Amino acid sequence: MNSRKTNKLYDKQYKNFKLLKKHPNGVEALFHLLEHPNLYVRYTSAIHLLSVNEKEAREVILAVASLSESLNFDSYYLLEEWDNGNLKEYYS
Repeated sequence: MNSRKTNKLYDKQYKNFKLLKKHPNGVEALFHLLEHPNLYVRYTSAIHLLSVNEKEAREVILAVASLSESLNFDSYYLLEEWDNGNLKEYYS
């Protein structure tokens, strides 16, 4: 996999989620995405909702992590960094 392309796509996806979150109905739309059939969409939506409803977002992150081996590892460190306060500004 090309890391430059992957990073570019991640940056684009991050910006899109931030824009969606700022939209008047954006948070509601993010909550709808927590039920999306694609695990990564659910996972990413939950990450962006940590600052809105931490309890529900954590539940979705952990549920998705239990279904995906690759996201399980990422989830552990993501939530650890969130708890340490290192991501709150980035995802708020």
